[in-house]
Amino acid sequence: MAWGELSYNDLVAQNERLTDELARYRELDRLQTGEPRILGESVDSFQSILDFIPDGVTITRSSDGLYVSVNDAFTALTGNPRSEAVGTTADALGLWLDSAAQRGFEREVRSNGCARDVEAKLRRKDGSLFDALLSSKIVRMGAEERILTVLRGVDERRTSGERLLRAGKIEAISELAGYVAHDVNNILMVVSGYADTLLAAFQTEDPLREVVRVIKRTALKTSSLTQQLLAFGRTRELTPVPIDINDVIGEMEVVVRRIIATDNITLRLALDADLGLASLDPDRLEQIIMSLTTNARDAMPDGGTLLFATERVTLTGAERNLLPSPRSGRFAMFLVSDTGTGMPPHALLHAFDPFFSTKARKRGLGLSSVYRIVLESGGLLSLQSEVGRGTTVRIYFPREEPAR
Repeated sequence: MAWGELSYNDLVAQNERLTDELARYRELDRLQTGEPRILGESVDSFQSILDFIPDGVTITRSSDGLYVSVNDAFTALTGNPRSEAVGTTADALGLWLDSAAQRGFEREVRSNGCARDVEAKLRRKDGSLFDALLSSKIVRMGAEERILTVLRGVDERRTSGERLLRAGKIEAISELAGYVAHDVNNILMVVSGYADTLLAAFQTEDPLREVVRVIKRTALKTSSLTQQLLAFGRTRELTPVPIDINDVIGEMEVVVRRIIATDNITLRLALDADLGLASLDPDRLEQIIMSLTTNARDAMPDGGTLLFATERVTLTGAERNLLPSPRSGRFAMFLVSDTGTGMPPHALLHAFDPFFSTKARKRGLGLSSVYRIVLESGGLLSLQSEVGRGTTVRIYFPREEPAR
């Protein structure tokens, strides 16, 4: 077996052979007191073995969770240098995004002696998030009890698979939505037509006129929903034209302020005057603005701040968390950010699913509709959210480059 192929089980299996060498790690307990570290050649050798393992590996004290050793892969995965990680804890590094999930993982390890392939959302030193699989086991190192943990970043193949699954799901539901919307729209036309006929037949003072008016209003409200379904089902072709996103935001500002007026929400604008033009359908951009404004308002029941910002950006293709997948190019970025309740990690995974909502009584196309429009416009999208801190959506539309 090659060291480069070491897995979690292989590493744990080496414990008995390496017990004598690992006993030297008792000296690392002096880290907290500032006493000198006394490490022999065997410990240096063991550290070299850890550094050769491609997955992140940490060894912590069972008593207080203090890191006594981390390998190079852990540093590469989290951005935390060994000199900063050793002698501190995961809490101090802010490694876990969800503290409740962290405590649950720790309880499982202490109760069962180990935990295998637990999914977690972790935070890098620069604040970016990543998905990881964690496996931990309580081991004896000489006379001391330690916790050996292996972190494996979720690879790009899985991420790509999830993107394909999401795209396929939206494609299937959009087709269904289109068919349903057409049929419902035809039925509503009949209902609305007969309602008009009844209104004309009843005398002005007839009490049944109000009943018919309710039927008419209900039909119109339902028709509004079918228009959303039709848009989601791609039954209306996009008509992209070169536009300045700032201009559309300016035209929509009055409408946006009206939507948030009664909710003690402040609208802030930070628009880049040098944004340039992007080729997209202005009607669809208005739909995006309305959807994101409504979502932000619902996320701030006690008031807050809604920010619209634009910026001229250049992407390298190395950026993380961009949907459908990162790519390089020049873009006009449109940002919508709120200071609302935010979403937990599990909700982020489904945020773009049709009819998914974190609000108990509301179900709609919402973010899935926004995602669909961005895809059809050749753009990119990223979503960041944290419970208690709010949500930020960044949309990147390809810029129109002037002819030379």
